[in-house]
Amino acid sequence: MQRNIKEFVLKTDDPKLEEGGEIYKRLGLDVYYTDEGIHIKSSDSTHIKSVGKEIHLHVYSIDILKRIVDAGIVSENDKHNIPLHLTDEYGNVILASFMPKEKVRNIAVVTSGGDAPGMNPAIRAAVRTGIKWDANVYGIYYGYEGMIQDNIKLLEWNNTNSIIDEGGTILFSARSKGFREKESRKEAVFNLAKRKIEGMLVLGGDGSIQGGTILRNEFHEHVEALIKEGRLPEDTPKTLNLVAIPASIDNDIPYTDISLGADTALHRVVESVDSVITTMISHDRIFVMEVMGRDCGWIALMSAFATGADFVFIPEAPNNNWKEDMISSIQEVRSKGKKGIFVIVSEGAIDENKNKITSQEIVNHLITKTSVEVKLLKLGHLQRGGAPSAFDRISGTLLAIKATEYLLSGPEKDPVLVSCQSGSFQFTPLDDFFNSKARIVKYQENGEFPKIMGERDVYFKRALALYEQLRHKKLSTNVKKKIGILHCGGRAGGMNTTLNAVVRYAKSLGNDVIVFQDGFDGLLNEQFTIPKEYEYVSHIASGGSAIGTGVPRFDDADKVMEILLKLNITSLILIGGSSGLLMIEILSKIIKERNIRIDLVLIPSTTANNVPGTELSLGCDTALNCIAKACEVLRLSSMSMKRNVFILEVHGGNCGFLSLMGGIAAGAFDAFIPERKYLIGHLSDTAKRIRYKYKDGARTPLLLIRNEKTFTSLSTDAFSTLLKCDSDFLFDTKYCVLGYLQQGANPSPMDRINSTVLGIKALDLIFKTDTEKIAEKEFYVGVIGIQGKSVIFTDIDDAMKNFDREKLVDKNPFWLQYASTCRSLE
Repeated sequence: MQRNIKEFVLKTDDPKLEEGGEIYKRLGLDVYYTDEGIHIKSSDSTHIKSVGKEIHLHVYSIDILKRIVDAGIVSENDKHNIPLHLTDEYGNVILASFMPKEKVRNIAVVTSGGDAPGMNPAIRAAVRTGIKWDANVYGIYYGYEGMIQDNIKLLEWNNTNSIIDEGGTILFSARSKGFREKESRKEAVFNLAKRKIEGMLVLGGDGSIQGGTILRNEFHEHVEALIKEGRLPEDTPKTLNLVAIPASIDNDIPYTDISLGADTALHRVVESVDSVITTMISHDRIFVMEVMGRDCGWIALMSAFATGADFVFIPEAPNNNWKEDMISSIQEVRSKGKKGIFVIVSEGAIDENKNKITSQEIVNHLITKTSVEVKLLKLGHLQRGGAPSAFDRISGTLLAIKATEYLLSGPEKDPVLVSCQSGSFQFTPLDDFFNSKARIVKYQENGEFPKIMGERDVYFKRALALYEQLRHKKLSTNVKKKIGILHCGGRAGGMNTTLNAVVRYAKSLGNDVIVFQDGFDGLLNEQFTIPKEYEYVSHIASGGSAIGTGVPRFDDADKVMEILLKLNITSLILIGGSSGLLMIEILSKIIKERNIRIDLVLIPSTTANNVPGTELSLGCDTALNCIAKACEVLRLSSMSMKRNVFILEVHGGNCGFLSLMGGIAAGAFDAFIPERKYLIGHLSDTAKRIRYKYKDGARTPLLLIRNEKTFTSLSTDAFSTLLKCDSDFLFDTKYCVLGYLQQGANPSPMDRINSTVLGIKALDLIFKTDTEKIAEKEFYVGVIGIQGKSVIFTDIDDAMKNFDREKLVDKNPFWLQYASTCRSLE
């Protein structure tokens, strides 16, 4: 065996030398090719330690190992961690050890304060990412009190097998009065330092993050003292790296779009409204619903926006005339025939003089001023409970991976908050976080409400502005429009919500609106209705299409345009998927040829999420939640029947969004997407990895998710059978084809919010009343969509440049960067 060598040669007559050397390049080695074969040399970032039965490498950069995982090249060992066991194109075994010059080997995870759904997915990802990079990951039970009481345990891979779909936190949480005392914090430091813990991941709100920061700042001082006292050895690490992940259902954390738990809390509120709306209508009652939020009105505002509440109280926008305004709003909607009147109140609601407005006070006023029965419903801790939403599972997983890799990337890292900002993951210095919190507290104390609003994120401010637009109808338009609306393509959650928003907003501003039945078929047959303002408000919570949908025939484009002109339609809003995109492209050519002035706006609505011009199509979040729920049920079956692997087939066409993101949300063993090419050999590789899981006879639930277009020559039945044939009798396989069930019933809150936003913003563009100035054109032909937290408009020509016409997919989907997440946490 050769040791500590600079270069070796893989002798081969393979004509595809570069393919054979690719894995070594990815591992950071220098590679060149001659007639002799593939020459592989040590580099500054990776050293060749030995060449014998195996090729043993020392890798000094975590970025190199991350690239290996991102490329889908995964270790074959059964211990999940370093060294990675890899195989090159010629069957040579490579052992890659992560050996940075300075390395954090022991980290801890703590959950503190109020529990938030999404904490468990984050714990799972942190533990498995830490183990993968050869670190010990400790769980601190019962928050900072557990740290003081030495309730700290080493977490193993299998501790986190089935927690991704559980609410709360497996580490539990508790308030700690003792932690306020410096001597108690010294004891907490001792319990960390004696385990040589050098990094800590905090999951919680501002109080939890502040506690972690205090501990980090005092860590060196306490370790020095403990060494002098003889309680710790001299070589004890004296620094503590700190990373915080915002976890709070109130969503009151600066520098984050949405904190862990907030989306799930919103699910609970919207589910409650959906459940109680029938009794509101049946008895003609008014309901006042109080929701959580402390000093932040995010839950109240977003739930009001998602459900079409008739009035909302939030602390950021107090109103001394709330009594008159509320009664006026309710009287107006009742006069227009709306049934099911309800008001949503944030628990922190106040007036302009900072006087608290209680939900009971609101009820009493409604009883006095209306002749209607009024009921009060306080949701309380129901909002904090239940299984996390798909969004919180995905967000918790991805944030924890980023946070753990940051902790392990070297000693003495700056303390940061890792969060999603404008749709991308960012590291924010905790000093900036605390400065922002201090400003907000000061503004609250002084009653400076516009400045408080200034600290809220753009999505919060937009939602409030649009809600007020819809309620007050104060915008004026110079030219009245005649708006045509239709659904096209397959159904998707949020279609009806968009329809309601467009009809309400356009009618409230005095515009003519016609709604075509059954998509383009209804348009061609001139089958349409002229709706009332609140015609479709009762369909907000319905996941179908109240007006019918269908796939257009592109040969009918000329006739479509003739009918639009005949009916004097000035703007056509299409709510649909890729078929709507292609129809707009054809119609746009007719417009240019004939110099026709008409708006053609597509609001992307498809579970496949395959339309360019938006990161999220309406309906895809609803579908992800259906997939996550289905996987919960299948996981129970897999757990109950020893050594059973379940394969779930999902929709998506040639777009793997549902398969990949559904796999992350479900904690799937692997997710197969059409963006990657698979051979039958990949099934053998998968079977081999599964055999490792079951070789000790453990009852481990395993799920595989495949897109319907992967392994195209194989049905899911055949896929399941082939996998079982390679099981070596260690596991059995069963499968489920989810089919149209994944289109869902009630739209998710996120789909409802985005539906309403895009519906109103599409009209703002058409009416030239868009205050955000997202696009300024004479008329609009293209796609309106979501990018991060921004609303964007993409011209049809630009959209088609990013669209694969053959496969009907976006050429550059943002989500593809997470393609290896499932395998990295398997």
